[in-house]
Amino acid sequence: MPATRGRTEMVVAFWYLNHDDTKQAREWFSRSVAVYPANNASQYELGLFDMDEGHYGQAAQRFWIATQSRPDRPNYRIALVDAMVLDGHPDAAVPHLERLTREHPDRPQYWACSGIVLAGLGRADEARGALERAAALAPADGTIAALLRDVGSPGFYERAVAKDWDALVLR
Repeated sequence: MPATRGRTEMVVAFWYLNHDDTKQAREWFSRSVAVYPANNASQYELGLFDMDEGHYGQAAQRFWIATQSRPDRPNYRIALVDAMVLDGHPDAAVPHLERLTREHPDRPQYWACSGIVLAGLGRADEARGALERAAALAPADGTIAALLRDVGSPGFYERAVAKDWDALVLR
């Protein structure tokens, strides 16, 4: 049964991915985007491969395409934020974090990520406010409590990205 927009290649890629053959999966996801560059699922999966390899700029491009195709997918948007931050562009992540917190105000990890990024940009009051919101939503979360306690301290942003960032974006 033929499919359009790179879907056949994407289905084959997911089959390989589900059978732990990441080399073949990546090849088939690449074929999918060669057929249809806006295939959001294939772009997202290729972006995850890029993240694993430390190619954050390339991952951000892929997540951007996925997010443009499916702006309703918060996992695409937080992946885009993650890639932008790790690529050294936290300023570019702010509008995406604003959208995530606006559309999903009940998710403390989005507020905590916002607090980290805003602190890194020197927006201390906004950073504290975002972390207070995260702590109110998840009062038992020790990571968020520690972030709130330490926000504003020298080297906060670098430490938070190195120590706590992954745990927040991968929730």
